[in-house]
Amino acid sequence: MKEIVPEYEFSEEQLNLADALAAETGLEKTTAHILFARGVDTAEKVRRFMNPGKANFLSPFLMRGMKELAEKMEEVRGRGGEIAVFGDYDADGICSSAIMYYALKEYGVRARIYVPERSDGYGLSRAGIDRIFAEGAPDLFMTVDCGVSCKDEVAYAKSLGTEVIVTDHHELPEELPDCVIVNPKNADDYPYDNLCGAGVAFKVACALLGEKAYDLLDFAALATVADSVPLLGENRDIVTEGLKLFNADHRSCFTYLLARTKEKQGDEITAQTLAFTLAPRVNAAGRMGNSNAAYELFIAEEEERKREIAAKLCAYNVERQKKCDELYLAAKQTLAAKGAYSHVIMLTGDDWNAGFVGIVAARIAEEYNRPTLIFVQRGDMLRGSARSVENVNIYTALRACSSLLEEFGGHAQAAGINLKAENFDRLEAALNEEIRASYTEEDFEQRIYVSEEISAPFSEKFAHELAAMEPYGVGHRRPQFSIRAAACSARPIKYMSPHLSVKSEYIELMYFSGAKNLKLVESDVEKRFIFEVNISHFRGREYIKGFIRDMIY
Repeated sequence: MKEIVPEYEFSEEQLNLADALAAETGLEKTTAHILFARGVDTAEKVRRFMNPGKANFLSPFLMRGMKELAEKMEEVRGRGGEIAVFGDYDADGICSSAIMYYALKEYGVRARIYVPERSDGYGLSRAGIDRIFAEGAPDLFMTVDCGVSCKDEVAYAKSLGTEVIVTDHHELPEELPDCVIVNPKNADDYPYDNLCGAGVAFKVACALLGEKAYDLLDFAALATVADSVPLLGENRDIVTEGLKLFNADHRSCFTYLLARTKEKQGDEITAQTLAFTLAPRVNAAGRMGNSNAAYELFIAEEEERKREIAAKLCAYNVERQKKCDELYLAAKQTLAAKGAYSHVIMLTGDDWNAGFVGIVAARIAEEYNRPTLIFVQRGDMLRGSARSVENVNIYTALRACSSLLEEFGGHAQAAGINLKAENFDRLEAALNEEIRASYTEEDFEQRIYVSEEISAPFSEKFAHELAAMEPYGVGHRRPQFSIRAAACSARPIKYMSPHLSVKSEYIELMYFSGAKNLKLVESDVEKRFIFEVNISHFRGREYIKGFIRDMIY
């Protein structure tokens, strides 16, 4: 059962403050209410929020370890040494690796970049370290988007005779590696702790290159959206500036990856384009066992080579979709036989592909509205991914059960895990008990958050203010509104179309794939439409429309 929940409920004092914010800033009251509820509660915060960009960037040297990192890199450059960079196989790790490739090249230091495959396992590994050192010992060994949970592996790298620097963004374990660590989650003077791995790599590039690093913001923006970190604070600034580069056709590798024709060159690239078109194609490389293909695309110089690799990644993504559907059906069959009666869902299979378990875990977590862990068995070990629901922090739950795990890392909504097969049942029981004790039944209800119920026509000013709150994403969802209705006039937008145009009292609504519910829309049944507001353009005119996202009756 879906429940409509107000995004905010103000006390009388809070309502007065929110209304005063609207008067001070000139915003519509509803706009001010939405921002106030999201922590943008002063005129200065509103100014910053509504004007995202590089002017708001924080100094990288506020981050603990950044000064030491810059000094060590200067030492390596001064003696003509070499830096080895160990990345990760997902879009965040690949973008982080690309940022460091270009930053170190511009900085004037020799670098070797190593991007592991999913088959190598989660995080820094001894095997990966051995591969790097087999080609010669670097003067400095550095990680991007991983390493903070790899105390033993860092010690091993140091034992081979090199200094190590870890740059990461994942949650801090109880025991940290013994080396310089640059991670915004450290206790330091850096006021924002939600950067992704490539966001941290970008700040490293800023420390080394100053504003020259801004040329790398497209990689940082793509990774920020792909890694589902909140689009608030500095992440909002990074994505805003990165999108400017994307829309300037800044880097041809992305043009090829988007398969943009001359007719489509004018189409705006948005955060949604990054999330639903580019990120899956980059991630498909690692899921299909060839993460280096995406990295090679990002650093390739020959245009024909870029076209060739981009076509390969697009083909990988089609194949990935097929494989994911197959794994989803297999997982659902396993779940049907097992039953879903706990606060957590845990599944495993011998012949499942480790590259797709995260996607399928996310799909099942959304469908059943509870944390889901899916594993692939390799010998006596299980390698898996966890995905959670909005109100349940899976990282803290796993940390409470860490005695049963071989290794794990991640954040509140996603984690990677290695587990001995013999501990599967014990982990399932322990996680179920930990989550049962820490959360209430309400935390597992499917909720639809609505900013306000509409009882008057939308103004153009308000619609434009909502547009100015872009980019939307994780942590800053596009506001949804509700409208009550009985019988509505509705018709397909064109002959045989599955999409409906619905007339309501205060706004014209578009109901994508709504034709199957046409009779219900036209009936006298009382219903509530949940919709987002968009501005569309046609023949030089602007139209305010609502896009229906759900219908509750």
